[in-house]
Amino acid sequence: MKYTFFFVFLLFVSPVFAQEDWKIKDFDKWNAKDVETILNNSAWVESREVRLHLEASSQASVRDVQQNISLAPTAARETVGTGTLTPGIDFTFTLRLRSSLAIRLALIRKNQLETSVEKLSAKDRELFNQRQKGLYDCPACAENYVLTLSSKSRESKGADAVYTTFGGAKFADIKRYIYLQNDKGEKRELVFFQPPKVPGDEAVFFFSRFDDKNNTLFTKDSKYLILNFTSNQINAATNFKIDIAPLIVGDKVDF
Repeated sequence: MKYTFFFVFLLFVSPVFAQEDWKIKDFDKWNAKDVETILNNSAWVESREVRLHLEASSQASVRDVQQNISLAPTAARETVGTGTLTPGIDFTFTLRLRSSLAIRLALIRKNQLETSVEKLSAKDRELFNQRQKGLYDCPACAENYVLTLSSKSRESKGADAVYTTFGGAKFADIKRYIYLQNDKGEKRELVFFQPPKVPGDEAVFFFSRFDDKNNTLFTKDSKYLILNFTSNQINAATNFKIDIAPLIVGDKVDF
């Protein structure tokens, strides 16, 4: 047996997700392709491409690109200096519903697939299992909706718009305009923020799950969620909208 009882227990969790191929497999049968699908191409993930346009005379380097990044709609254009617009540099922004059990299980399985658990010492194996249990339990998820945002560019490998925008951001500043909203217009303010430490890291956003009457923001009757990044001050004009129906597991929203 490769894994501890903790992983055996998880086998009985995954069958509740029962509609797509990966959802009808036991947890320990998820392969790398299944994990990739869950983390990057499932109902719990929203990706969009933004193309930033620079003026040719600026001869922009990756550093120039990073210094002039702001989140913007797909069709938006950003100009730097004076001259003719270049074709633009691509950025793909990925939003994940990090507090979803589906996402957390995929992260656990990814760690399993990438780690030769049987080769670890008893001490290291225990530490590994504790980390996976932390992902599964996720105490912060009980009280908060947790979302992550990352970005990458195919054309400029060193550029990271999320790191540039949020790496040095102050909570008090971004709290003014970032919020989570349901289709009824009800909102949750940002209560905690974890900035990316290095390029390639995700920015993590926390929103209170309950209001003062202990009501959740999303129920099985909700239509969609919106994560708002719009700010007139810094031109962060990208919002994400995700349908709720595909997130419903049983009679609850898995988020």
